[in-house]
Amino acid sequence: MSAFFLNQGARIIRSLIGRDDVPFEIEAVDTWRMDCQIADKYRGGSHGKTILVGDSAHRFPPTGGLGLNTGVADAHNLAWKMGMVIRGEASEDLLDSYGIERRHVAQSNSAVSLDNFHRMEHPVSVLGLDKKGAEMLAYLNYLLWPIPKGWRQGASHFIRKQVVSAATSAASADDANGERIRKQIQEAMDLQISHFNSIGLDLGFHYNFPDMGVVPDTCDESSEACEHPNKGWHLGKGIDGDAIKKQMPEWTYTYFPVTIPGSRLPHANLKNSPVNAVGANNERWKSSTHALLAYNRFTLITGEGGEAWIKAAKAIQDSGIKMKAFLINEEEEAWTKVRQVEANGCVVIRPDGHVAMRSMEMVADPAGFLETGLRHVLKLDHSTH
Repeated sequence: MSAFFLNQGARIIRSLIGRDDVPFEIEAVDTWRMDCQIADKYRGGSHGKTILVGDSAHRFPPTGGLGLNTGVADAHNLAWKMGMVIRGEASEDLLDSYGIERRHVAQSNSAVSLDNFHRMEHPVSVLGLDKKGAEMLAYLNYLLWPIPKGWRQGASHFIRKQVVSAATSAASADDANGERIRKQIQEAMDLQISHFNSIGLDLGFHYNFPDMGVVPDTCDESSEACEHPNKGWHLGKGIDGDAIKKQMPEWTYTYFPVTIPGSRLPHANLKNSPVNAVGANNERWKSSTHALLAYNRFTLITGEGGEAWIKAAKAIQDSGIKMKAFLINEEEEAWTKVRQVEANGCVVIRPDGHVAMRSMEMVADPAGFLETGLRHVLKLDHSTH
């Protein structure tokens, strides 16, 4: 059997290359098995020097394409923390927050990926085809690959026609039963939207659990500015039983821009950005709030009346906490609509683009507020190393 698959693999590779004179060697042939696994811990080994990222930390079904996004965000989360620890700007305890933050995201994304897989079975079952029949059809198509293309296509079409003819004839019938089946098919196809639209998962995840690298809000939890609209994502649970026949929760396909600590900084086009605002020909460009962020330090954004925050950001650098600071005026409506704080308040963003802390308004001691909060983020207030 292994020789068969080696020969078949060689034919596939030659057809993809388009030539027969390019040398190559197939070193191994193995079967692919769908997994839905997440490591118990992302950091371990001797003195915590072993850290898992990407596929070494989690493996999802491919349905929904969430695995790569999750892995890249893992690296984005870890890189700035490692950099600050290596430079002596943060405690090694900060590295523990990486696994705490990212494992919650992996749990949620793996659950949705698995639900997506089961949802794919629903349209097939509506047609009266069972899962084994669909798998057999796919396997037969695979076995037909070595034969010439014209014959392969003809044989594949004949097999599909025989397998699905009864189901499709019933669905296309001009009667009440046919109309019922067509309606069920459309409903089943509509439920596949989570394969292609998961912006709530991609951008709406947030870090708001104990021991994470953020400072929780101190504002009134009943306030709209403190209520997280994406709060459902972190449950890490799939859709149970018959619920796969229902639409996915709104938090999976809808992104709500907020500045609640732990959330991704909302994008806003700035008409007069402090950075990258002028082109080569002196034309004025719109620039995202994300263009303000630094990869190796925190970024503070405030508004009119927040000049004291700018001074405080410069002052605390003497304590080893590096920070950039920007004042965005009230003319930038795209930002004022999503910032959720008063003009004289502030939002502090981590190098990975997630909000570390914020203040709804000016405080009596801005420098003390920032230093206390960021020492907590960097785990300098309870370091054991």
